[in-house]
Amino acid sequence: MTTAVEIITGAMRLFGILDAFEQPTATDIANNSVILNDLLRAENADGATQYLIRMVNATLPQAAGNQNVYTFTIGTAVASYLVQVDAVAVRSIWMNDLNMTVNRETRMAPKADVVRTTQPGIINKWHQERQVDGSVLITAWQPPRAPARALIEYGARLSPITGGASVVDLPPEGIQDAKLLLGRRIYKSYGAAILPTDSILADAERVNKSWRDYARGQQWLRLVRN
Repeated sequence: MTTAVEIITGAMRLFGILDAFEQPTATDIANNSVILNDLLRAENADGATQYLIRMVNATLPQAAGNQNVYTFTIGTAVASYLVQVDAVAVRSIWMNDLNMTVNRETRMAPKADVVRTTQPGIINKWHQERQVDGSVLITAWQPPRAPARALIEYGARLSPITGGASVVDLPPEGIQDAKLLLGRRIYKSYGAAILPTDSILADAERVNKSWRDYARGQQWLRLVRN
């Protein structure tokens, strides 16, 4: 497991802020933990999902008789949300409601396609919208006529980075990306003399572009922002 202080130290060394024998101060760790948290959990949360694809099982309740539109929420900001995972966006939903041995594929659809009619049946398509508390609101059609099991694939959000001891749950290539992204953000504030042609800055710009291109190129991430 890699901690925030390891990423901070690595970033500061890569960008020449520290030499190979120096360690970041307590102030460095406190300030850069906040920046790293914002980078990975907010500004680049969509890009980070390339390393954080996960799955969760959920039982979706039967639609209420007076329910015009069927919705449920995925998130941890409120204890009553149906699916308690910190998701950036949903990539796929499979329903296990017709045959216990078959997970039936459903598809994402525009909002108009999932609110047009409210006749109960089985879920075939769904729309997602990101909420202000970081949760994801799912609107599904048709409203299920009975409780239904669902397998949900989603891009997770990293756990909060609150200090140097916080664990950053990324694979090795993601950790290296995080060092480059952090160093790119902070090196000027330390007065590090890095030229635009230096290889470390070119590597950092490549990672920044790669993460943003990933976020723009994935339909499931584009739709949740619309």
